[in-house]
Amino acid sequence: MLSIKNIAIAFVFLAFLSISAQPKIDVVGGQNCDWGKISPKDNPLKKDVVIRNSGNQKLIVKNVKPTCGCTTAPLEKSELEPGESTKLKVTLNIGGTSGPITKYINIESNDPSTPLFVLNLKANVVRALEVTPTTFLTFTDLQVGLESKATLKIKNTTSKPITITDAEIAPALMTINIKKGKVIKPGETFELVAKIRPNQKGALNLRVKLTTNDPDLPDLTINGYGNVKESPFFNSN
Repeated sequence: MLSIKNIAIAFVFLAFLSISAQPKIDVVGGQNCDWGKISPKDNPLKKDVVIRNSGNQKLIVKNVKPTCGCTTAPLEKSELEPGESTKLKVTLNIGGTSGPITKYINIESNDPSTPLFVLNLKANVVRALEVTPTTFLTFTDLQVGLESKATLKIKNTTSKPITITDAEIAPALMTINIKKGKVIKPGETFELVAKIRPNQKGALNLRVKLTTNDPDLPDLTINGYGNVKESPFFNSN
């Protein structure tokens, strides 16, 4: 017959086995996936992140959820035996972003000690031509027959001059103050001025595409949108 002491020892032993027998998620490289300094030509950013089960029970990855629509992260395999690994194929689209960026991927598993592992995606986007305060042309109060203006600032962040080798605009009604052959000096900030006089009401999509001689930024596209209203002074019909 087991004594109370033996029962207690057995209980402690079983509890120890229960605690020690568990899956363990291990993301190779740690919590940060950092591309460092990158240029627009590196877009989209891609990396295979290795996930390993360093525990002694089966690891089940229940859910992988990026917190931004610019990120995808399909998992090759969701159930891992002890010691087994798989790949999380991460793709990050930087879009028109400049400067340091951080995105997140939430990884949920049956690891009792880390049920939610947050993977940080980091990069520092360095653009030869930096557009501020936004990367979008914003026209307000667009009316038929009346001229409207939108401005942005374009800065040469490099140590060499950048030449605009071509400039395309759409629609043809729009004009800009930058022409083919324009040179933006190192560190110089140039104000881009776009003007348009709409001839009909409705939605208006706009685009400025600048081609440059910089190998890291062969072209710079700036989009815009506006809603043209009727004017009390002009009739679009």
